Amino acid sequence: MHRAARFAVIALTLACGTIGTLAGLGPHDHAPPAAKAAPTILDAFRPLAGSWESEKDGKVDTIITSKMSASDSVLVETMFPGSPHEMVNMYHLDGDALVVTHYCAIGNQPRMRCKGAKSPGVYEFTFDAGTNIKPGELYMGKLTVTIHDKDKVTQEWVSLKDGKEAPEHTVKFTMNRKKGAAAGEAVKPASK
Repeated sequence: MHRAARFAVIALTLACGTIGTLAGLGPHDHAPPAAKAAPTILDAFRPLAGSWESEKDGKVDTIITSKMSASDSVLVETMFPGSPHEMVNMYHLDGDALVVTHYCAIGNQPRMRCKGAKSPGVYEFTFDAGTNIKPGELYMGKLTVTIHDKDKVTQEWVSLKDGKEAPEHTVKFTMNRKKGAAAGEAVKPASK
């Protein structure tokens, strides 16, 4: 390293240390500690990280895996992992609302919004916007998530068509946390 470059690095290091000391920071601190954030609606969804399954006629029918990502700011939920109709839901905050974007197997991406619990543990998301939604095409437009406890959750998905509910395309399933699976651990898809 040239003498001038070495001097510049040493001077910059000393300057940063001096500024940090003047700001009341220790030698290894780079910023003042952040204030503890107020609880948000996303906090209710963080414990859903893990693997979930439901049964129908004694066989595993629905599998969902989920994990927190992006510095703990997004819940990534994978429905029917590894199957031809695998879908992904991304839950994140937008101001004080929780938004979910549903990446559907039919190729559209509806976004739904929830402002808070409708009642304890019940969160109703309603259609906000979406991409690749063609006139006359079905798309998910309403989602109700009921968190019964840390090991049981119900999702009810309602499709819309031209802005109106299509009740014949409502899907509801109650899932239990898969025993023995670590949070976010993938599970094998059910064989049909």
